[in-house]
Amino acid sequence: SLSMNPNVESIEEDYDMDLLEENTDKDLLDRVDVGDPKPALRSLDEMVPYGVKSVHADVVSPAPRTAHPVTLCVVDSGIFRDHNDFPAEFISGDDSVRAGQWDNDVNGHGTHVAGILAAQGNNGVGTRGIIGNLTTSNINLHITRSHGANGAGGLMSDVLAAVIQCRQKGAKVINLSVGCNNCYSSVTDALFSELYEEGILVVAAAGNDGSTNKKYPASYKGVVSVGSVTYFDSLSSATQTNDQIEFTAPGSGVYSTSIYQNRYTTKHGTSMASPHVSGVAALVWSHYPNCSAKQIR
Repeated sequence: SLSMNPNVESIEEDYDMDLLEENTDKDLLDRVDVGDPKPALRSLDEMVPYGVKSVHADVVSPAPRTAHPVTLCVVDSGIFRDHNDFPAEFISGDDSVRAGQWDNDVNGHGTHVAGILAAQGNNGVGTRGIIGNLTTSNINLHITRSHGANGAGGLMSDVLAAVIQCRQKGAKVINLSVGCNNCYSSVTDALFSELYEEGILVVAAAGNDGSTNKKYPASYKGVVSVGSVTYFDSLSSATQTNDQIEFTAPGSGVYSTSIYQNRYTTKHGTSMASPHVSGVAALVWSHYPNCSAKQIR
């Protein structure tokens, strides 16, 4: 058996990992969480989302492309890179053996998260992300895929494989809008601590159970846990609230890119809050490349 194999140190369960977008079907008719007011699904004029303003990313630009590069990596369901609001030639990625091609997103979650970070600003259409303009900044967006179509991928091992790909590409910041309940792993805890000591800042969604339960990877000590707030800076109704959460960020009614050309959508959840924090971390690092992960945190 594996337990008798001298090359096997330990065996742990490979948990299912959820994309931490809030399911709003239950309260669409009586919603208490407020986001961007009346956003259009098809936008011919650029709108600056409330989240960009809330974290003051609209008044801070990244360092220029000639400065020391900072790689921001997104582990998610991929990206629809050909969306008109993405500068496709400035976005790179790695495929997953189980989850599929990085630039194919049938779910829409990864594309929405990527848009919160890097939708092109000042192009007169759609929306803009935290970074504002990838084409002129020293921030590189790299996409790895943990969740695929029809249930492909989506396990802790798929997420960790994608995280390792981020590490191999020199990522300074990794966004994880994924998580699971009651899935603590000592091996995974050690990995995220190792990444942090190496100088990689991992930012993760805290969860949308509306409870104090701890989801992972957000609750590992080497990971920055992010809860969600509304347009009015009040806690979102479904956000987790526990002693591992370090920041709250806009997560209710967040307007961003969809998997259809020239189309946009509004989503809710700590999945949407997390990239606001990882994006700001990348912005700060772009100007202070000699800072450690601990200093940026």
